[in-house]
Amino acid sequence: MRIPLLIAIALLMSCAPGPAPTVGAAPSASPSAALPTASAVPTVVPHAYREITALGDFMRLSPDGQTVVSMVQRAKGTTSYFAFQRLDGTVIGAVDNLTAMSGPEWLPDSSGVFISLAAGQRAGPLGVLSPDGRLLETGLDDANPALSPDGTWIAAERQEGCCVGIRIHEIRITPRAGGPVRTLVTSTDPAPQPVSLLGWSPGGEVIYRDGARIRSVTLGGRITELAAPGRPLTASAVSPDGRVILACAADPLAFWVITNGTVADLGAPPAWPLRVPWCSRADEVIWLGAHELPLRDAGGRVKAFDPATGATHALSLPAGAALLSASGDTLLVSIDGDLHLVTASTGSDRPVGLRSGDSSVRPLAGGRFFMVSGRSGYLIG
Repeated sequence: MRIPLLIAIALLMSCAPGPAPTVGAAPSASPSAALPTASAVPTVVPHAYREITALGDFMRLSPDGQTVVSMVQRAKGTTSYFAFQRLDGTVIGAVDNLTAMSGPEWLPDSSGVFISLAAGQRAGPLGVLSPDGRLLETGLDDANPALSPDGTWIAAERQEGCCVGIRIHEIRITPRAGGPVRTLVTSTDPAPQPVSLLGWSPGGEVIYRDGARIRSVTLGGRITELAAPGRPLTASAVSPDGRVILACAADPLAFWVITNGTVADLGAPPAWPLRVPWCSRADEVIWLGAHELPLRDAGGRVKAFDPATGATHALSLPAGAALLSASGDTLLVSIDGDLHLVTASTGSDRPVGLRSGDSSVRPLAGGRFFMVSGRSGYLIG
């Protein structure tokens, strides 16, 4: 059978290939939207903080950053209690606050908190409350207590008298685990406050002021004269490694550093906020690294000073930054009220995502900080 010519031509045309498509061309009937360039993709900067909640007020985070203690106020006429919680909120210990009248203060080794066991016109009895709820009555007064570097002894001043007539003439010690109290030093100076506990040396000696003299005493009672600054000093703070004690005299305000068995004038104003003419509290003093202090030079620049060696070096701070705290090489600063984390050695800057406001900040290990603002707590870093 023969196929007509017109039909054969039509069949050949239907089998012939069409024009080659243009590489990369999209069909005109369904145009695709252009993908955003890398620069157009918004960068999400995570907050450098974590909010921490607690059952009660007066929230305090342990120095190791693992446990929160707070005081829970119950309904009027009932007993409040201390609660210990992990960072996830799990309660690990609680004890009724039958007599304590002061907020808890963590021991530097995070083994417990100092509390006062009674109210009165002078310091009450000193107790140590452990996170598991065990309470140790030390037999000491809650007057400037300090834990020894090895964590085995507690020293404190002993207060006598009442009201405006309180006198301090002794420093006493007791084992951290509990045991008898004994008097370590006694002053015969007739002044009302001749003795002041300044801290412990790294070797386990108690450093104290007797009148206008600075002395050290071993647990065996051997006393060594260190210096006589000519003014009665009180303790402000002890460095994280225990090598340096910062002491102070008020009105006019002046600071001394005690390290390596020597006592020296600080020599320049500190770079933390001061309450002239009053001495700084321990939570107000800023330590850089293990034992350096931030000072202001004659030009107003902030420098790090090492009391153990006498060396100074500049700090890399952003313009207009106010130094609030430090942990290792990490500085917490406020720039126009906004919190930033700054690396001291490089000057690198990371916004935290929080405002400073009316808050208190305490450094933790590893470049972290704990800030309390009202009833809210924030773990920064």
